[in-house]
Amino acid sequence: MLNFVALFKILNIIDFFDTALSSANFQASHRFEGLCGSSLSFLISSFRQKKTGPIIVIASEKEKAAYILNDLQSLLPETRLCFFPESYRVPYQEEKTTNANIQERTETLSLISKEHFNGIVVTYPQALAEKVAARQKLHQNTLQVKKGEKLSVDFIQEFLDAYHFKHVDFVFEPGQFSIRGGIIDIYSFANEYPYRLELFGNDVEAIKTFDPASQLSTANYDFITIIPNTNEGVFLEQKGILFDYFDATTPVLIEDIQYTLDIVKKRLEKTLLACENWQGEIKQVPPGQLNASAEEIEAVLKQFLCFEFGLNNSFNLPVIRFEQTPQPSFQKNFEWLITHLKEQKTKGYKNYFLTDNSKQAERLITIFNDLLVKEHRTYDTLIEYVNLTVHEGFIDHQTKTGIYTDHQIFERYHRFKLKEVKRRADEAFTIKEILMLNPGDYVTHIDHGIGRFGGLQKLNVNGKIQESVRLVFKDNDILYVSIHSLHRISKYSGKEGQVPRIDKLGSTAWNTLKQKTKRNVKAVAYDLIKLYAERKARKGWAFMRDNYLQHELEASFIYEDTPDQIKVTADVKKDMEKSNPMDRLVCGDVGFGKTE
Repeated sequence: MLNFVALFKILNIIDFFDTALSSANFQASHRFEGLCGSSLSFLISSFRQKKTGPIIVIASEKEKAAYILNDLQSLLPETRLCFFPESYRVPYQEEKTTNANIQERTETLSLISKEHFNGIVVTYPQALAEKVAARQKLHQNTLQVKKGEKLSVDFIQEFLDAYHFKHVDFVFEPGQFSIRGGIIDIYSFANEYPYRLELFGNDVEAIKTFDPASQLSTANYDFITIIPNTNEGVFLEQKGILFDYFDATTPVLIEDIQYTLDIVKKRLEKTLLACENWQGEIKQVPPGQLNASAEEIEAVLKQFLCFEFGLNNSFNLPVIRFEQTPQPSFQKNFEWLITHLKEQKTKGYKNYFLTDNSKQAERLITIFNDLLVKEHRTYDTLIEYVNLTVHEGFIDHQTKTGIYTDHQIFERYHRFKLKEVKRRADEAFTIKEILMLNPGDYVTHIDHGIGRFGGLQKLNVNGKIQESVRLVFKDNDILYVSIHSLHRISKYSGKEGQVPRIDKLGSTAWNTLKQKTKRNVKAVAYDLIKLYAERKARKGWAFMRDNYLQHELEASFIYEDTPDQIKVTADVKKDMEKSNPMDRLVCGDVGFGKTE
């Protein structure tokens, strides 16, 4: 098994790309012809190895951009990779925005605005069409906070109010802040997690990031920047385009220049039409300050070092040609695949099988070894396994190198992966769930029993304002639970339609019930242990271990297994191969792969 460093040493295709790029000498724009599959990602990797500084990659659509980003995450794990999406902002309809996309755009702008940025920005035409905050405006309207410096709560609140941050009880999305005594939570538009500032008087004692769902800290910082929403306020006064953050020596790998310009033109026309149909009283920002024009983008592209890799040669650029073909479709016929690999090996080709799914690797290796056993050969005489993945395989005939992906061999869907909202796996309350509760809803406290949710309340504790959850028990007894003890509360779950009995604070009823439940559980456990001992003593049918036919069948499923499905499958097989009777139930929601 090879890691990515070994891959770069072995794949002479990288060296060939370096030679091809040397012919361009990074002094003039060129066009790449003949690239197939994910070879563009290997080409970009060559750029990274050969040239320091930022690189811009512009695919023709979001899906292609996401796949390129995932490829680069596999090939260049130590390189800073930024995805620059569109904000999905509807022109002149401020309420129709998506903060998650605005956040990712702002985070990317914040990173590339720093000196000596040496990463790769991947984007697409719709995102380029939207104008961005001018670099100077971004610096002027950013709040910098350092650990140990003097900073008043009033100043921070004035800054956040001025930039339209929303004052809430708990922050859980960008553009919100809360103040609880000397603790200030701020969800900047340029960071994945919100920040928590801990002040003692006017001194910044600690700066942390925290999970908004659990309120638990994730990291400590000495210096942070707070960036407002760059799609509103003072940022609308002066706007530019993404290229303003780079100099003209930055390589721009763009799939199709003319197609990009056409998309930019259509977006501006759509914005102009929305402006003409606007019937509101408030004067709106001119369309030219929201969207770039095709002429503006074209003029900038002619100044930059462009490398076009799509079907069209928009600027009549000199051509660097590659001789490549896509990975063949073997229609899950593994004998055909082996014949193909033998032919390639005879011609002097090096074959590489790429996958980051260890289960799929085991399946293919087993199939290969079973089919090659008569020839006294093993899979590694034909193809070498590499522990990483790309979106599409290809064969480069100039370097005699074949890249084969597992999902194409097994004809499985290969989904791109972008940032997702992190979710908690346990059943304890989250801040968002508390805000969705209504007064009177039943909740369970692990120490005090069943009560009713009485809302959120601010309490003065030793001179500091703290947010607490108010629980109402029998006889209107009140219990305040700090937000730092939310893990002790859970939403009541019982028989549908049955009203639970409210417990009284300080009584022994809840503890008595818990003790009784424990005794009942022990009694059930005793009976189960006795039953399982009897089953263990009996003999059952032991199935054989999987052979290549079973692996071939499993590999034919077009969807990739989830981690849970992989675990369940392994556990069931392990039970079936034992001589004891199997005692297992596979259950789950409809459509979650139980049959498979």
